[in-house]
Amino acid sequence: MKRLIAVAIATVLAGPAMAEFPEKEITLVVPSAPGGSGDRVARTLSKYNREIKAFDQEITVKNSRGGGGSVASRQVKEADPDGYTILLLHQGLITANVLGVTDYGPEAFEPLAEVAQQCLVYVGAPKSPYADYKAAVEAVKGGTRMREAANIGAPAHFASMYLNEVAGINVSLVQAGQGSERLASLMGGHTDVSIFAVSEALAYQENGLKPLVIMSAERDPVLPDVPTARELGYDAEFCIGNWILAPKGTPDDVLAKLQQGLETLMTDPALLKEMTEGGFKPVFVSGDMLADKIDAATDTITRLGAKIAK
Repeated sequence: MKRLIAVAIATVLAGPAMAEFPEKEITLVVPSAPGGSGDRVARTLSKYNREIKAFDQEITVKNSRGGGGSVASRQVKEADPDGYTILLLHQGLITANVLGVTDYGPEAFEPLAEVAQQCLVYVGAPKSPYADYKAAVEAVKGGTRMREAANIGAPAHFASMYLNEVAGINVSLVQAGQGSERLASLMGGHTDVSIFAVSEALAYQENGLKPLVIMSAERDPVLPDVPTARELGYDAEFCIGNWILAPKGTPDDVLAKLQQGLETLMTDPALLKEMTEGGFKPVFVSGDMLADKIDAATDTITRLGAKIAK
């Protein structure tokens, strides 16, 4: 009997080792169309993963537009919590919940990492008379009606609300939609100002838009002549965070391997250079620091959301 037990143990020990995560491709779901800012971040991660093998398997990008990001977030929320379906989203996860589009927020996911930021740039139309945002504020306070091309309910709308609240002005919102639609509104003379992420502001510079202020802690190297809100006397900072999240219940060891792979990607010099030149600020934030950032964003957006509901 003892010999049989010894043989059984030896057989188990000599058997194939348990496969390590990942055994197959990882699907990264993004809420934007191909070419959108989130899509560009996701495809940059996918591209450099193929080159440096941070994960032994491919990262495949899946575009799932609709519902202010809720289509993409729900797909991942309801996916098997095995690490093979993850989400790239931003504060839209919070705005959708605050505005009642979804019945869940960040608490429905396991936060993995923030991998890139884009701060918001308030811009004037090509024929705008304003030299900077402070001049626009003074004009509004002097009685000028200012029309803003907006995407009501999106993070950019909340950012402009925050900035204008700090400046003590009210603007007339004109619902336009996504970035290209807001651009068209400005170019057509239907509105005077709007707000874009840095990468969009860069892409639209050739259209003659006038950056008035950036809502970042310091000037952005790709827009070095644009003053920060704090430089102009307005304590308002708002940057879109590209967060990668996994379904709730994903095992701790899988979460750790996902974080490790993402951290490896975010140390690659070529990836960092490509992101920076594209208007993104590459970062790697995880753990308690990321949880604190998400909590702070939730508090700000919840407070601003209450104003929309009034």
